[in-house]
Amino acid sequence: DDLSVVILDVGGLIKLDGLSGTAGAVLTSNGSSAPTWVLPYYMKSGITTNYTIAGTSGVNVLIANMTERFSGINPAFGDWKPANNWWECPATGIYKINGSLRVAGSTGVDNIRKAFVKAAIVNSSGVVIRLLNQGGFDMYVETSSEGHNWTINCFAMEQIIATERVALLIEWTVSTGGVVIQGSSSPDSTFLTVERII
Repeated sequence: DDLSVVILDVGGLIKLDGLSGTAGAVLTSNGSSAPTWVLPYYMKSGITTNYTIAGTSGVNVLIANMTERFSGINPAFGDWKPANNWWECPATGIYKINGSLRVAGSTGVDNIRKAFVKAAIVNSSGVVIRLLNQGGFDMYVETSSEGHNWTINCFAMEQIIATERVALLIEWTVSTGGVVIQGSSSPDSTFLTVERII
């Protein structure tokens, strides 16, 4: 077998076609095409203050009042659509999606019987097209042991197509009142994060 050894002695700035890349960019192979400098893609959106959703039950209700984080430091800032409460995919790829929800009963007593947080692809009306994943609890038959304040999470790694919309949603049942979606900016209590893998 032939064995080739290449010794690379770099004494200065590494450049590709005369370009050293943008700060934070990584050199990425494009197969048979020339490699390129690519910035990592990430997005985070969350709510900073509590708000209440009325009703003793609901299914696939979008989490509202979320604002995008990392303004001024994220070069990909702007893919969260606050008027619609969803993230719009900028380019087809494999993405890690993480959702977290802090929820409480609105009456101040232990009355949550069921709560699920969901990450899903939605249409332009916010209706679920495809569920990516969900997490939560259902104690509906155990009415003597209801919950008051829960943090629930969901995680997915999926191919998302350019312009598809991903939203964070809640499903709940309470014995009285409604639910309080809890928000904070330090640390975030209810949020959605997106990171591109490839």
